[in-house]
Amino acid sequence: MNVNNLINKLLTALASEGIFYKINTFKKYYKEDKKFITRLQLCQEFEVESEIPGETKKKYIEILSTYSKIDILKLLAEDYKELQKEKQKKRGENVEE
Repeated sequence: MNVNNLINKLLTALASEGIFYKINTFKKYYKEDKKFITRLQLCQEFEVESEIPGETKKKYIEILSTYSKIDILKLLAEDYKELQKEKQKKRGENVEE
């Protein structure tokens, strides 16, 4: 299975638990290397206070900026593992560190 498929599965699993991410890509051309380089930006959705009292709005905050999809995959996998540990603790099951 390739990296993109794993990232998409983790994003879907985390979204089903109410944790939303988005991945932005930026391309830049380097003349000396004569190629495009892609920078990836991982952002997580947070609810922030609105200017209107009692209301909140959703905002995406940058968590990671990298040139490697593997870095994004590792971060998403860590978040998913932490989420699973929290779910086990709530159910009262033993959690292995």
